[in-house]
Amino acid sequence: MVMVSDLYMTVFYSKSTGIITNCCTGVQDMSFYRNLQADYEQIFELVVFNRDDFADRGDAVLANPSAFTINLETKTLKIKAEFVPQYPIG
Repeated sequence: MVMVSDLYMTVFYSKSTGIITNCCTGVQDMSFYRNLQADYEQIFELVVFNRDDFADRGDAVLANPSAFTINLETKTLKIKAEFVPQYPIG
């Protein structure tokens, strides 16, 4: 049986910068932050991604969220330039 947490990941990010502040498996909402929810809703947003879309990268986003940001216009993940390999692989 496939668990929902195996299919999706939720990424929380800054509304103004796109910097990822947290990410986790499964589908979450802002209640993830419990008693800080009201405060965090003012500065953070979230997006839920299908983990299959990132299968070729394993769980790179979950393992190293600081290597990515959210494109604020498209709400898609963008790898930071300093994490792009400098040399061809292959």
